[in-house]
Amino acid sequence: SGEVLVRLALPAAAGAAVLRFSPDGRALLAASSRTERAIVAGSEALVFAAEDGALRATLAGHAGAIHWAEFDGSGGRIVTASADGTARLWDAESGAELGRLAHDGEVLCASFSPSGERLVTTSSSSQHSYAALWSVPGLELVARVNHDERPIVHAAFSPDGALFASASLDLSTRLWDAATGSERGVLRAMLMPLEVLWSPDGSRIVTLNNSSRAHAWSLQNLPHVYTLSGHSADVVDVEFDARGERALSASRDGTVRVWATPSAESDETVPGRELAVIAAHGKPLVRAAFLSGGTEVLSAGEDGTVRRSSAVDGRELAPPMRHDAPILALAWSE
Repeated sequence: SGEVLVRLALPAAAGAAVLRFSPDGRALLAASSRTERAIVAGSEALVFAAEDGALRATLAGHAGAIHWAEFDGSGGRIVTASADGTARLWDAESGAELGRLAHDGEVLCASFSPSGERLVTTSSSSQHSYAALWSVPGLELVARVNHDERPIVHAAFSPDGALFASASLDLSTRLWDAATGSERGVLRAMLMPLEVLWSPDGSRIVTLNNSSRAHAWSLQNLPHVYTLSGHSADVVDVEFDARGERALSASRDGTVRVWATPSAESDETVPGRELAVIAAHGKPLVRAAFLSGGTEVLSAGEDGTVRRSSAVDGRELAPPMRHDAPILALAWSE
């Protein structure tokens, strides 16, 4: 219906650049990465009850902007990554700090493995850039890996936790063994990857780049790359459907495009097969996601609306959910 159920009370002028539901959908994590606020008062992450918007916990202590925050698979712990050079582990219920991981530069990303027994962080400074693999709960360093000292901006575990992938400004995405940190493969597409996403079954990878194109791979058929090309402005988000057979891309050109993803049988570098275009916003988008088993798409844009559209033919399925200002982040729970 588009009816507002809850409004979250965020600090004035802070906004929420990071917004995530807990795995059970009962809690909502919000954090701001706005540097000007961090300079004055540090940064906090806030945990709200999704049912009524009540503040459940405040994660306070970072001295710099929070670039990344997420729940573990149980929803009981949260990890944050900050410009203050630390990643921190928190109790999601009480907000108590459980541990702190020091790095040589600001921490851009911190992600749990599916089991919660590993963490991967990425850090960059003028002298050192690397991804670090940590054991949990001991928070002991298992391995540090790098892309020839070029900044690593994102890392993510495979769904089975056996591998993690790292995206770097050296124009490559690399695969690593999550037990030892040894390199398992290199994906190249001659564009700078900013984020890497695994399909739910772990058989495919898609990268978000600093361009109007995204790239996808079937891990059974490396190094052949599948190019998702059709947008006229930078792609800002990519997502797989539940089966990994389709991906969507959201762009600053105001459209979401739905694509067929590569199979193990793809034997050459081919363009992506476009299945649908959603052009309801008219202004740049910030996020998009598949809903209802992949039959619908939820999108949020700088026009201040969240919209539900058909993933098959792009038509709008409900009245837009309107906000008073451009939207910075979108989270969803089914």
